[in-house]
This record gives sequence, structure tokens and C-alpha cells, in this order.
Amino acid sequence: LIAEVNVVLSTVSPNSISPAAAISHEASILQLGLSNLQREYPDGNWAEMILVAMDAKRTSLSPEEMKKAAQAIARKRGIAESVFDSKESFDAQVDKLRAVNRQYYQKLLACMTLPASEAVCEGERIHEQFAARLKRLGDPDTVNPCQIAAFFAVHQAEHVLTKIILSLSARKENGQFPQDLTVVAADFGGSLPHSPYGDGLPDYSTTSDGHGMRISFPEVKLGKIVIPKLEFEYAGQGRQPTEK
Repeated sequence: LIAEVNVVLSTVSPNSISPAAAISHEASILQLGLSNLQREYPDGNWAEMILVAMDAKRTSLSPEEMKKAAQAIARKRGIAESVFDSKESFDAQVDKLRAVNRQYYQKLLACMTLPASEAVCEGERIHEQFAARLKRLGDPDTVNPCQIAAFFAVHQAEHVLTKIILSLSARKENGQFPQDLTVVAADFGGSLPHSPYGDGLPDYSTTSDGHGMRISFPEVKLGKIVIPKLEFEYAGQGRQPTEK
């Protein structure tokens, strides 16, 4: 059963969540929103769309109040008041925003193809490059490029640890885990997989009776991002993991 589960896991390797698919989906939604915004200006509900996008208060506001609130938010984002003077100037601003977002997502997609450690640092550079032009990157609730890269790096690390744990479990004898990770190297082409965001092998140890084990990748700092320690502990059937 463990071997079959390992095979299933391999079929979704290397990522059961695809960075390219997730980022492309987000980019498509944003581009669609910009197109809808242009279509609604000046006589539609463009103001409410802006307020919704900014998560700003819009209840109990009249249509005219919504327009003033939307323009105020735009000015805080560095948008000139003259943008709202005509349909042409409004469309030109949205087209400019569309082009910048297209550049941003192209670089972000390319970033996600890099090895995990490089992707996090490259994501940091992308953030610095676009933060002034895409003000939302500075919002507390917005996940910036280096955080996105770190998320997928952790996901890769979880994937690697899961495969190793399955291989270790398949090689238990008399309920005891192998004492050394090298016994499962054959399952990975003869060499054990390293941390996706570091150079080392996972830390591995077994309990004194061999019925439990602990495996982890250590905490790593990449640029300004700290990827926390990733650990799995199994104390043995019917036992609780040790307190940390």
C-alpha cells in the first residue's frame, strides 16, 4: 500500500499545486477586471468596482459619493486626478496599468521556473522593481513575489519529506524504522533528495526503540525571507510526540 501511495505521489510530482497555473489564473482575473472597469467608465458602476477592489467602505454611499471615494483612493495610489477627466484619459491609465501588470506576471512566471532558493531571491528583486508601480504589492494583505516563491519552496520541501517518509515506512522491520536514511537512496535513483531551498539532506533520527522517528529540514533565510523549520515526528503507535 505504501509503495502504491508513493507511485501516486510521484504522478503529481514535482508540484501538486502548479505555480504557473495559479499565477496565470490570478493574472487572467486581474486582466478581466481591468477590461470590465474600462467598460463601466464613465456611466457604469466603475466607482464601486474600485472600492470593492480596494476593500473600501461603500455601503450607505450614494453613486456620487462612491465616485468621490474611488477618486480619493486612486489619488492615494499615485493616480493623477486628470485621469478621470475623460473616457480617453481613463482608458489610457487602465491600459498603462494593464501593461505593467503583464510585465510583472511574465517576470513572476519566469521566476517560478528557477530552483527554489533562486526563486525566492529573484522574487525579492521583482518586488523591488514593481512595488512603486503596483501599489498593491505594499498592501498588508497582498502576498508579494518572494513570499509566493517561498510558499512553493515549502510545498516542494513537504513533497520531498513525504516521499522519504513513505520510503522509510515501507522499509520498517518488526515495526522499527531504518536507522539510516541511506537505505532508501535506491528509491531516489541512488542519492537522497536535498532540501529544495538548501544544500543539505534532511535531519533524521529514530527513537531509542526504533518505533518512532523525526525528520526535518532546518530553518533557512533567503534574502529577507525566513523559511521556518519543516518537521515531521512520529513517536510510535499509541504514543504522543515529545514536547518541544
